[in-house]
Amino acid sequence: MSNEKILQYDLWRGEIELNFKDEKRILGIHQAQVRTPNRVESFPGFVTAAYSLFLLAASGHVSQYPEVASAQDGLGDIDKQDAC
Repeated sequence: MSNEKILQYDLWRGEIELNFKDEKRILGIHQAQVRTPNRVESFPGFVTAAYSLFLLAASGHVSQYPEVASAQDGLGDIDKQDAC
């Protein structure tokens, strides 16, 4: 493995670790107020997915992912319907 690849993997790992820290500190992923076993197991995945979509939208790269962009367009339609 080349030195460049090792460095890139190390940088990615650092970003992943920061993401975990943000999920714990900002979103309180370790302090979920859920009671049923099913919810306890699914909560971390839900929060991680929501936070990932937030970061993706904030980065401005949503247009690269048609599924997310079409979901975002659908939400815009819902907002317009509510305003009428």
